[in-house]
Amino acid sequence: MTYNVSSRIDTPTNISVGPSAAVSDSLEYKAVSVFLVLVVCGAGIVGNIMVVLVVITTRHMRTPTNCYLVSLAVADLTVLVAAGLPNVSDSLTGTWIFGHAGCLGITYLQYLGINVSSCSITAFTVER
Repeated sequence: MTYNVSSRIDTPTNISVGPSAAVSDSLEYKAVSVFLVLVVCGAGIVGNIMVVLVVITTRHMRTPTNCYLVSLAVADLTVLVAAGLPNVSDSLTGTWIFGHAGCLGITYLQYLGINVSSCSITAFTVER
């Protein structure tokens, strides 16, 4: 009995898991993706700014629970600005325009916002 030693692992394939280059380079794809990111970021930024302003300007809203919500809103604002807006500029220009320092700063702000969100939710849960 003889066995065939060659396997499918040795043969290269052209299967792609991501969008093809033709789709991601099309004007319609860029327009729709930029529009959706701007809608999500715009709604998130406006909503979180409203939360912060309402709690800061209304005296009876300054409770410990609402302070945790303000902290969470500021963390969400940080993530929205650091993750969404650079994505828009990258989609429009087709290249990274912020350089190495911008990459480090934006990555730092994303992780900062995520960690502050986690800590705010934890503190909110413990307080409740």
